[in-house]
Amino acid sequence: RYALVLLLLFALFIFFFALKYHAIEDNSMGNPELDFYVGRAKEVGQSILPRDEARPILYHLLGGGAGKLLGGNYFRGSQLVSLLSAITFVYATYLLARKLSSEKLALVVMAATAMNTEIIREGVRASSDMLFSALTILTLYQLIKCCWHKPLVKQRKTDFVLLGLFFGLALFTRYTALLLLPLILYGFFISKRNVKQAILIFALTGFTVILPQLWVNYHNFGSPFFSENWKNMGIHYFGIQGDDWNKFYNSYSKDEFRQQLIHNPLAVPKATILEIGKFGVILLPKLLGESFFLGAIFILVAFLYYLRRVFTKLKEVKNLAFIFVFLNVIGVGAVFSIMPRTVLPIIPILYLAIFSYLAMF
Repeated sequence: RYALVLLLLFALFIFFFALKYHAIEDNSMGNPELDFYVGRAKEVGQSILPRDEARPILYHLLGGGAGKLLGGNYFRGSQLVSLLSAITFVYATYLLARKLSSEKLALVVMAATAMNTEIIREGVRASSDMLFSALTILTLYQLIKCCWHKPLVKQRKTDFVLLGLFFGLALFTRYTALLLLPLILYGFFISKRNVKQAILIFALTGFTVILPQLWVNYHNFGSPFFSENWKNMGIHYFGIQGDDWNKFYNSYSKDEFRQQLIHNPLAVPKATILEIGKFGVILLPKLLGESFFLGAIFILVAFLYYLRRVFTKLKEVKNLAFIFVFLNVIGVGAVFSIMPRTVLPIIPILYLAIFSYLAMF
């Protein structure tokens, strides 16, 4: 009951904030929301299959459908998808925290997440970040639910269908959802049961969900597995040549990327370590939000406590959420740049670690 009240208050606030303070007029220029996400949604509304070289198209499809329902306002349609995703994200946070702790602690974590400035900022933007984050948290919650205490063979088949569904939708939104796969497989492994049927159900469901994207890639680019994310990785590892980012990006070739990797393989771990360092020093306090800054020393103490707990009890299902934080930060740091919007799903887990630590006193 209290969770639903908090959710309603958050929904009212974020809708008001979006309508009052984040309205982009149709004649805006040079805005990535309007020029990219809203433009793709408009193509969907006009029955044009969008071409996106680096991302799956689920957000474009949803934004286009919502925009058409809103009388052709594709910015508001795309924004509506983000708003509903933010509300889902906050409620999924409550479900996850309640599963891992208690009702009271879950409400505190939910409230802190709802007040986080990064969640609010991305929740009103017309971009796929909040949709992906909500689906990631739902996948993590469903994984823990599947592995919780009961032997996997005794779980309902629908639990694994939902796990495959959430994972497939996350992958249909961002290819970085692949970083969840090792965690999912590890979750099955630590349950120490016959998991062949569970893995099969999960895999079939996830593949069925992502199948439309594979067809779109084949139709648009000639390969079901086409993606130009390697360009972002190359720029992440080696930087750009010259001052014109767009010109370099458009002319960057796979052969050039391959040669750079051959001649400078240490650039990959170097870039990853630098990103992880940036996360710890700069982004961790920012992710916890200007409205809830507990101080770097306390954050470090709480996090070190849970780091020790995770690595001494790796086979506890509860620790899957905390392992996710490390895998997410390392994975994003290895293939992309760590920014608040790229690591949003770890925010609730950071809050859970801090408040769980406080609850011991």
